[in-house]
Amino acid sequence: MDKALLATLPIGPIISAQPVGGGDVNSAYKLVGQNGKKYFLLLHPSDTKDFYRQEIVGLKLLAKTQPWFQVS
Repeated sequence: MDKALLATLPIGPIISAQPVGGGDVNSAYKLVGQNGKKYFLLLHPSDTKDFYRQEIVGLKLLAKTQPWFQVS
């Protein structure tokens, strides 16, 4: 994981980044912030905003069906 990229995220210092498997079009990572908060990061070769808008819509729909899954 590129430390320079992590430094650009608006979530504060990241103390760990671990790859998460299972995706088919994205690279996925579990991040842990300095405050202990956990984040999920998706990276895709296409950096179009529309791609990520649609991804967020899908994740929010998933969150409605799975009480343990939160999207903010």
